[in-house]
Amino acid sequence: MRIYSRLALVVIASGVVLALAVGAMAVPARLLDKAGSGDPGPISLRPLAQRSYIYAADGSVLAVLREEENRQSVPLDTIPQHVISAILAVEDAGFWVHDGFDVRGMLRAFRANVEEGGISQGGSTITQQLIKLDVLGNEQTLDRKVEEIVLASRLEKMMTKDEILDRYINTVYFGNHAYGIQAAAETYFGINAHDLNPGQAALLAGLIRNPVSYNPVRFPERAAARLDVALERLVDVGALTESEAAVWKQLTPIPNAVHNVLPRANDYFASAVEQQLLADKRLGATPEERFNAVYFGGLKVFTTYSPQAQAQAQAARDQNLPLVNGVFPAGTDPATGKPRFGSAAIVSVDPKTGAIPYMVAGPGFQNYKYNLVTQNKRQTGSSFKTFVLATAMERNYSPDDQIDGTGPCLFNNPSGTPNPYPAENFGGATRGVANITTQTLGSVNCAYVRLGLIVGLNNVVNMAQRLGVRSTAADGLAANQSLPLGSAGVTPLDMASAYATLANDGVYNPPYIINKVEDRNGRVIFQHQPAPKPVISPRTARLVTEILRQNVTSGTGTAAALGTGQPAAGKTGTHTGSYDAWFVGYTPYLATAVWIGGLGAQFTIRLGGAGITGGSYPARIWGDFMRAWHAGRPIVQFAGAPRVPGGRMLAVPPSIDLSARQPPPGQPGAPPPRPQPGRDRRPGRPGGGPGDQD
Repeated sequence: MRIYSRLALVVIASGVVLALAVGAMAVPARLLDKAGSGDPGPISLRPLAQRSYIYAADGSVLAVLREEENRQSVPLDTIPQHVISAILAVEDAGFWVHDGFDVRGMLRAFRANVEEGGISQGGSTITQQLIKLDVLGNEQTLDRKVEEIVLASRLEKMMTKDEILDRYINTVYFGNHAYGIQAAAETYFGINAHDLNPGQAALLAGLIRNPVSYNPVRFPERAAARLDVALERLVDVGALTESEAAVWKQLTPIPNAVHNVLPRANDYFASAVEQQLLADKRLGATPEERFNAVYFGGLKVFTTYSPQAQAQAQAARDQNLPLVNGVFPAGTDPATGKPRFGSAAIVSVDPKTGAIPYMVAGPGFQNYKYNLVTQNKRQTGSSFKTFVLATAMERNYSPDDQIDGTGPCLFNNPSGTPNPYPAENFGGATRGVANITTQTLGSVNCAYVRLGLIVGLNNVVNMAQRLGVRSTAADGLAANQSLPLGSAGVTPLDMASAYATLANDGVYNPPYIINKVEDRNGRVIFQHQPAPKPVISPRTARLVTEILRQNVTSGTGTAAALGTGQPAAGKTGTHTGSYDAWFVGYTPYLATAVWIGGLGAQFTIRLGGAGITGGSYPARIWGDFMRAWHAGRPIVQFAGAPRVPGGRMLAVPPSIDLSARQPPPGQPGAPPPRPQPGRDRRPGRPGGGPGDQD
């Protein structure tokens, strides 16, 4: 009885299909009015949603940008004939001869459904399916079905058969977010559509009727049965012999997992590109318009990314740090008892263009999406002294001018906290009275606090911002007496960018990651426009470079020396208490910043049994990376620095520099004990902020 009931349902359903075929020959006037004139007229097919591509500088695909619709249109003439034959055999055997709807196809589907005892075939042509997909939607009513037939007939008069088939194979859904034959080939077999064999083509063709129910990953037995049906249809239409079909049945495994042939934007560089695109109003005036352009517009995004540089920087990090999954253990949080971890960031900027070739921006994007290169503002320690040095050289001081580096130092700070402001030299680093070059090579804190006060702290803030630091007073970039010691929070990218300006003879190039964006048709939407801006004189830049070059050969940065004949210039930086450690430097080719510190918070970092300093791990990572990156490139010297006569004694007014007037420690009137790092010295307060260790 159950079999007869099922058969009755099939007969009724198929009878409705036949009725529609008859109805299509005498369409009621009201439906013609709804569908439009009886004469062929335009039918608007929406632009197909297509994924966008992010390309590396070498032309390789870095990532794809897409949402639910994973589609890449491919020309019909690139699809093998056996793929086309499989789709037509299963979905529309009369495609080349009908005019949009196929009465014989409906009858054939009726017979097959009766024989199978279920709905194994449908009567809709490919043209009808295209109308349903692109124009009408999936509503199942008699009026809608008749309208579908009418519009399919019109579409056949508007487009050639090849155009309809091209559109269809790039539109139809195959399941698992795969739209169109290319995405289907990638998703189920990990190959391109032009590499599909007849068995794979038959399996994909069989999914079209119901991609959810026939999903081979979830329902392999159903998919296998559907493959058999598709192969039989290919035999019926003469596209395969029975023996060939039997062979492909045996040779075609049912996919048990989906393939991710093209990576999503799941690393730091690609994610930075993605976020920049979503914010760029050249891609749309509203967030929704930009979202649609980025994920459905088929954009081609050409970037500055170098896979080789990325690999070299990551190798330099990994070879020098005791990393597990991109992090190293850094003790326990005393407040919570939870383990703490540290990591590193590395980024470079091309001084001549501003191009950023890579980002080592965290332990791994899948687990830690916060970008340590672009978002992590940390105190820079003595690497900020470079901006004090540049200010002094710009104000016509000489590298040979003398300044007192004797410590400890104490400075009047009536509007700040603490008052008076104390500074200490790290590890006994002192040269007494010595010239600016010597005090820089020793990274003498007392000398640099005095020099900052002499050249003007507001001038130092201005210099840092001109060179490329985008931090503000909210980040501690203000005229604080601790500013020369690196109390301001700055990102590694800004540090690399600012030092790149020095490497480029004082010409600033805004850092960038996107070279060009094209639409799906290859039309350029926008392209990077160089905007070089001289911000300091070549004289100033060269004087600074000469001192920083000596710092790598005989100062605190010797661990960064390349040892290849290629000169390098740079500066170490260590936040008080070994919280953050830096090395920032450059050659004429490239400026690079390396930062090491705690993830999510500042705390003491100990590696190799000692508190970290900029001259240790950061300098070694910097040297290893830059050596690898420069391999094979011709040696280029820095431009020579001018000789600037000097030797005068520079001093802070006694009303500010209280050091010489202090009694010995422990005597009445002696300076108060040095505040504990990170407690009563607060960044952003005048005179506040932790000091520096090197």
